[in-house]
Amino acid sequence: MEITRYILKTYLNCILLKCILAAGILLMTHGDVMGQSYSYIGVAGNYYRGELAEGLENAQPGIAIGYQHSFDGNFSIYTSLHIGRIQGQYEPGEEVPGLTGNREVNRYFSSDITSLQAGINWTWLRWTLMHSYVGLGLGMMNFSIEDQAGRNINEMPDTRIDGEGYSTQAMYSPIQIGINLFHSKKINILLEHSWNLTNTDYLDNIGYLGKKGSDTIVKRMVKIRYRFR
Repeated sequence: MEITRYILKTYLNCILLKCILAAGILLMTHGDVMGQSYSYIGVAGNYYRGELAEGLENAQPGIAIGYQHSFDGNFSIYTSLHIGRIQGQYEPGEEVPGLTGNREVNRYFSSDITSLQAGINWTWLRWTLMHSYVGLGLGMMNFSIEDQAGRNINEMPDTRIDGEGYSTQAMYSPIQIGINLFHSKKINILLEHSWNLTNTDYLDNIGYLGKKGSDTIVKRMVKIRYRFR
Protein backbone atom coordinates (compact mmCIF):
# COMPACT_ATOMS: atom_id res chain seq x y z
CA MET A 1 0.00 0.00 0.00
CA GLU A 2 2.85 2.39 0.85
CA ILE A 3 4.52 1.71 -2.52
CA THR A 4 1.21 2.22 -4.35
CA ARG A 5 0.67 5.61 -2.68
CA TYR A 6 4.23 6.65 -3.52
CA ILE A 7 3.85 5.67 -7.20
CA LEU A 8 0.50 7.49 -7.46
CA LYS A 9 1.90 10.61 -5.78
CA THR A 10 4.95 10.63 -8.06
CA TYR A 11 2.77 10.14 -11.14
CA LEU A 12 0.47 13.02 -10.24
CA ASN A 13 3.44 15.26 -9.48
CA CYS A 14 4.98 14.39 -12.86
CA ILE A 15 1.77 15.41 -14.61
CA LEU A 16 1.72 18.71 -12.69
CA LEU A 17 5.35 19.42 -13.55
CA LYS A 18 4.72 18.72 -17.23
CA CYS A 19 1.72 21.07 -17.17
CA ILE A 20 3.83 23.84 -15.62
CA LEU A 21 6.58 23.35 -18.21
CA ALA A 22 4.09 23.27 -21.10
CA ALA A 23 2.34 26.41 -19.87
CA GLY A 24 5.67 28.18 -19.51
CA ILE A 25 6.76 27.25 -23.03
CA LEU A 26 3.44 28.38 -24.51
CA LEU A 27 3.53 31.70 -22.68
CA MET A 28 7.16 32.39 -23.52
CA THR A 29 6.80 31.57 -27.23
CA HIS A 30 3.42 33.26 -27.89
CA GLY A 31 3.87 36.32 -30.05
CA ASP A 32 1.44 38.49 -28.07
CA VAL A 33 3.18 38.03 -24.75
CA MET A 34 4.90 41.24 -23.65
CA GLY A 35 7.86 41.35 -21.32
CA GLN A 36 11.53 40.50 -21.19
CA SER A 37 13.31 37.21 -21.75
CA TYR A 38 16.47 36.08 -19.94
CA SER A 39 18.87 33.18 -19.83
CA TYR A 40 21.14 32.51 -16.89
CA ILE A 41 23.87 30.30 -15.55
CA GLY A 42 24.55 29.81 -11.86
CA VAL A 43 26.97 28.20 -9.44
CA ALA A 44 25.80 26.97 -6.04
CA GLY A 45 26.74 25.52 -2.73
CA ASN A 46 24.42 22.59 -1.92
CA TYR A 47 23.68 21.72 1.70
CA TYR A 48 21.96 18.53 2.81
CA ARG A 49 19.59 18.43 5.80
CA GLY A 50 18.48 15.02 7.07
CA GLU A 51 19.48 12.32 9.54
CA LEU A 52 23.23 12.87 9.09
CA ALA A 53 23.16 16.68 9.18
CA GLU A 54 20.80 19.20 10.76
CA GLY A 55 22.55 22.49 9.98
CA LEU A 56 24.21 24.09 6.98
CA GLU A 57 27.59 22.42 6.70
CA ASN A 58 29.75 20.52 4.22
CA ALA A 59 28.73 22.48 1.10
CA GLN A 60 28.98 20.63 -2.21
CA PRO A 61 29.17 22.16 -5.71
CA GLY A 62 26.28 22.62 -8.08
CA ILE A 63 25.56 24.39 -11.37
CA ALA A 64 22.34 25.53 -13.06
CA ILE A 65 21.23 26.83 -16.44
CA GLY A 66 17.83 28.32 -17.03
CA TYR A 67 15.42 30.46 -18.99
CA GLN A 68 13.18 33.14 -17.49
CA HIS A 69 10.43 35.36 -18.86
CA SER A 70 9.18 38.45 -17.03
CA PHE A 71 5.71 39.77 -17.84
CA ASP A 72 5.08 43.06 -16.04
CA GLY A 73 8.20 43.55 -13.95
CA ASN A 74 6.60 41.90 -10.93
CA PHE A 75 5.98 38.31 -12.03
CA SER A 76 8.16 35.95 -14.03
CA ILE A 77 8.18 32.25 -14.87
CA TYR A 78 11.27 30.11 -15.30
CA THR A 79 12.54 26.64 -16.16
CA SER A 80 15.98 25.40 -15.13
CA LEU A 81 18.26 22.38 -15.13
CA HIS A 82 20.41 21.69 -12.06
CA ILE A 83 23.38 19.34 -11.65
CA GLY A 84 25.11 18.98 -8.31
CA ARG A 85 26.03 16.93 -5.29
CA ILE A 86 25.15 16.62 -1.61
CA GLN A 87 27.12 14.89 1.10
CA GLY A 88 26.74 13.93 4.75
CA GLN A 89 28.94 12.27 7.31
CA TYR A 90 29.04 11.36 11.01
CA GLU A 91 32.40 10.87 12.65
CA PRO A 92 33.13 7.47 14.26
CA GLY A 93 31.73 7.23 17.76
CA GLU A 94 29.09 9.92 17.31
CA GLU A 95 25.44 9.03 17.69
CA VAL A 96 23.12 9.27 14.71
CA PRO A 97 20.04 11.08 16.07
CA GLY A 98 16.55 9.77 15.58
CA LEU A 99 17.40 6.13 14.86
CA THR A 100 14.51 3.80 15.68
CA GLY A 101 16.37 0.53 15.15
CA ASN A 102 19.62 -0.99 16.39
CA ARG A 103 21.02 -1.82 12.94
CA GLU A 104 24.25 -0.08 11.96
CA VAL A 105 23.57 2.46 9.21
CA ASN A 106 26.02 3.99 6.79
CA ARG A 107 27.65 7.05 8.35
CA TYR A 108 28.72 8.61 5.07
CA PHE A 109 26.98 9.17 1.76
CA SER A 110 27.50 11.20 -1.39
CA SER A 111 24.63 11.75 -3.84
CA ASP A 112 24.96 13.12 -7.36
CA ILE A 113 21.72 14.82 -8.35
CA THR A 114 20.28 15.95 -11.69
CA SER A 115 17.01 17.86 -11.54
CA LEU A 116 14.60 19.86 -13.67
CA GLN A 117 12.31 22.48 -12.17
CA ALA A 118 9.84 25.17 -13.16
CA GLY A 119 8.16 27.91 -11.18
CA ILE A 120 7.14 31.51 -10.69
CA ASN A 121 8.94 34.45 -9.05
CA TRP A 122 7.42 37.61 -7.60
CA THR A 123 9.39 40.83 -7.15
CA TRP A 124 8.15 42.26 -3.86
CA LEU A 125 10.73 44.96 -3.09
CA ARG A 126 12.22 47.54 -5.43
CA TRP A 127 15.19 49.75 -4.63
CA THR A 128 17.37 51.81 -6.91
CA LEU A 129 20.33 49.45 -6.92
CA MET A 130 18.55 46.13 -6.42
CA HIS A 131 15.27 44.24 -6.43
CA SER A 132 14.25 41.45 -4.06
CA TYR A 133 12.08 38.50 -5.06
CA VAL A 134 10.49 35.31 -3.74
CA GLY A 135 9.59 32.23 -5.71
CA LEU A 136 7.88 28.86 -5.64
CA GLY A 137 8.21 25.94 -8.01
CA LEU A 138 8.01 22.22 -8.63
CA GLY A 139 10.72 19.87 -9.83
CA MET A 140 11.81 16.30 -10.39
CA MET A 141 15.22 14.90 -9.45
CA ASN A 142 17.21 11.77 -10.12
CA PHE A 143 19.98 10.84 -7.68
CA SER A 144 22.71 8.20 -7.37
CA ILE A 145 24.00 7.49 -3.87
CA GLU A 146 27.40 6.09 -2.85
CA ASP A 147 29.32 5.31 0.32
CA GLN A 148 32.91 6.34 1.08
CA ALA A 149 34.27 3.41 -0.96
CA GLY A 150 32.23 4.43 -4.01
CA ARG A 151 29.72 1.57 -3.69
CA ASN A 152 26.08 2.08 -4.64
CA ILE A 153 24.31 2.14 -1.25
CA ASN A 154 20.92 1.61 -2.88
CA GLU A 155 22.13 -1.89 -3.77
CA MET A 156 23.21 -2.66 -0.16
CA PRO A 157 20.00 -3.85 1.58
CA ASP A 158 21.84 -4.64 4.84
CA THR A 159 22.09 -0.87 5.48
CA ARG A 160 18.28 -0.68 5.87
CA ILE A 161 15.56 -2.73 7.51
CA ASP A 162 14.66 -6.09 5.93
CA GLY A 163 12.84 -5.71 2.63
CA GLU A 164 13.19 -1.93 2.51
CA GLY A 165 13.94 -0.36 -0.86
CA TYR A 166 13.39 2.98 -2.53
CA SER A 167 13.32 4.84 -5.82
CA THR A 168 16.20 7.12 -6.84
CA GLN A 169 13.72 9.56 -8.38
CA ALA A 170 11.86 12.13 -6.31
CA MET A 171 9.76 15.26 -6.57
CA TYR A 172 10.64 18.47 -4.79
CA SER A 173 9.36 22.00 -4.31
CA PRO A 174 11.89 24.86 -4.38
CA ILE A 175 11.10 27.90 -2.21
CA GLN A 176 13.35 30.81 -3.14
CA ILE A 177 14.32 34.24 -1.91
CA GLY A 178 16.86 36.42 -3.65
CA ILE A 179 18.13 39.81 -4.70
CA ASN A 180 18.77 41.10 -8.20
CA LEU A 181 21.71 43.47 -8.59
CA PHE A 182 22.07 45.79 -11.61
CA HIS A 183 18.53 44.90 -12.64
CA SER A 184 18.34 47.69 -15.22
CA LYS A 185 21.39 46.42 -17.13
CA LYS A 186 21.47 43.84 -19.89
CA ILE A 187 23.64 41.62 -17.69
CA ASN A 188 22.81 41.38 -14.00
CA ILE A 189 23.69 39.31 -10.94
CA LEU A 190 21.26 37.37 -8.78
CA LEU A 191 22.04 36.12 -5.26
CA GLU A 192 19.58 33.40 -4.29
CA HIS A 193 18.86 31.19 -1.29
CA SER A 194 16.44 28.28 -1.72
CA TRP A 195 14.94 25.47 0.33
CA ASN A 196 14.24 22.42 -1.84
CA LEU A 197 11.65 20.32 0.00
CA THR A 198 11.67 16.75 -1.29
CA ASN A 199 9.15 13.92 -0.97
CA THR A 200 11.86 11.34 -0.18
CA ASP A 201 13.65 10.36 3.04
CA TYR A 202 16.34 8.44 1.15
CA LEU A 203 18.81 11.04 -0.12
CA ASP A 204 21.04 9.69 2.67
CA ASN A 205 19.82 6.05 2.37
CA ILE A 206 18.27 6.29 5.87
CA GLY A 207 14.52 5.74 5.76
CA TYR A 208 12.56 3.75 8.34
CA LEU A 209 15.62 3.52 10.60
CA GLY A 210 15.63 7.29 11.00
CA LYS A 211 13.27 9.95 12.19
CA LYS A 212 10.14 10.64 10.21
CA GLY A 213 10.26 13.39 7.62
CA SER A 214 11.68 14.02 4.17
CA ASP A 215 15.20 15.23 3.38
CA THR A 216 15.86 18.80 2.28
CA ILE A 217 18.46 20.42 0.02
CA VAL A 218 19.40 24.02 0.75
CA LYS A 219 21.09 25.95 -2.06
CA ARG A 220 23.01 29.21 -2.02
CA MET A 221 23.47 30.32 -5.60
CA VAL A 222 25.01 33.12 -7.62
CA LYS A 223 23.49 33.61 -11.08
CA ILE A 224 24.68 35.63 -14.05
CA ARG A 225 21.63 36.61 -16.10
CA TYR A 226 21.48 38.00 -19.65
CA ARG A 227 18.49 39.89 -21.06
CA PHE A 228 17.60 39.19 -24.68
CA ARG A 229 15.27 42.17 -25.14
